Amino acid sequence: VHVLVVAQNTPEYQQLVNAVKDPDTLVVVYDYSHLSIEGLSAKITDVLNGQKASSITFATEGNVGAFRLVEGHDVNSTTLGEAAMINFWRNLSNQLEPSGSVNILGCNVAASEAGKSMLF
Repeated sequence: VHVLVVAQNTPEYQQLVNAVKDPDTLVVVYDYSHLSIEGLSAKITDVLNGQKASSITFATEGNVGAFRLVEGHDVNSTTLGEAAMINFWRNLSNQLEPSGSVNILGCNVAASEAGKSMLF
């Protein structure tokens, strides 16, 4: 099973959601402005309903070296060390199959060395 996680502040997010045709892809649409990082983690856990994902993909707005997860929690090389981020990514990794992947669809995230090192 695959999970696509889409923030409603992503331009034309509804077109992206509507384009999902694979019945093995679960979609999580969330309100970037009103959901906590813990709430986003819970939404992903809930949609998986005990299953392990082969991939979890985030479609969200990106900047050079960073992407937006929820309001107040941009992901970059500095914020990855914060307790809330560590807990979020740890929980996410527990939702993946052993060979599973996390994919980030955000413009310009890898446009800097800091962004590249964060992703790779």
